[in-house]
Amino acid sequence: MKTLNIVQQEYKMLDVMKFVMAIIVVAVHTRPELSFKSTFIRELFEALYSIAVPFFFMASGFLLFRKIELPLNKDGEVRIKSYLKRMCKLYLVWTIIYLPLTIYGFYLDGIPVLKAIVVFLRNVLLVGENFMSWPLWYLLALIVAVGIIYALLKVKVPVKWIVIFSIIMAIIGVALDYCKETSLLNPITEIYFSIFLKTRNGFFVGFLFVALGMLCSCLENIFPVIIPILLMMGVLGIIYNIPLSNTFVVLSIFIVAISLRSENIKSRYSSNLRMMSSIIYFIHMIFMALLVILLRFSKGLPLFIFVLLLSVAMGCILMHYRNSRMFKQCFS
Repeated sequence: MKTLNIVQQEYKMLDVMKFVMAIIVVAVHTRPELSFKSTFIRELFEALYSIAVPFFFMASGFLLFRKIELPLNKDGEVRIKSYLKRMCKLYLVWTIIYLPLTIYGFYLDGIPVLKAIVVFLRNVLLVGENFMSWPLWYLLALIVAVGIIYALLKVKVPVKWIVIFSIIMAIIGVALDYCKETSLLNPITEIYFSIFLKTRNGFFVGFLFVALGMLCSCLENIFPVIIPILLMMGVLGIIYNIPLSNTFVVLSIFIVAISLRSENIKSRYSSNLRMMSSIIYFIHMIFMALLVILLRFSKGLPLFIFVLLLSVAMGCILMHYRNSRMFKQCFS
């Protein structure tokens, strides 16, 4: 049974790491490694790409469930429902913001209006992304993952079994990808992928990492000795292309982030980094689209630098309006 501490701890290092992960997300889409010929550098970037969004999932799970007493009570149910409602609103807001780019994407592909509407609705409800709005899959996956965990907690499933179930789902996701690549169980995989397109969603990715974040929120003490073990397992797994190896790397980095003392980091600075990470995550694709479509930038280091600088600059401007209703609707 998990009980809440009276004093709520600040996790300032978590805010720092979220800012770093937001920068990595920009790199995921702009591909700065393409400007380098070194195979090692390219593989290093690929390894970094596999940890950024999972880290955000873990942080979301941790920050949500550290405020919730388990087994789930009425207050916990209200908190989760309020969180899901807020995430749904955020997803709707950003879907609307990216709508002009979505329409432009359908125009580029020459998709008829009626088909475009059907595809758009399928993508919004089941996939989480459209043209140039790829980061939004995180929000839909988060909604699905938290919804699954809420349903399991409602029927009194213990946290450890939720985590085990999430691991099983992640393995099923890996199996589905393998079947797609090798054409095994072709009719089944064709039906799934024709509907959901990918396994990168709340069932097979978000669920695992949100559940791990919840698990970390339930553990009063996490022994530091396990960090190098997890990190070594993850790094070796990534080197040898073992599926789900990034889980160990993300978990080790996350444990460090919530365990490190951060008294030297002022609350104002960590709060600014937290807001900046959200701004960068959600708006960077707009700048990327403008640079690629209007100025014909190609993916590579220059695109990464320009997109990141423009996103940070816009973040500095937007944070002057952090108390406005519109800012809170878009970034809270």
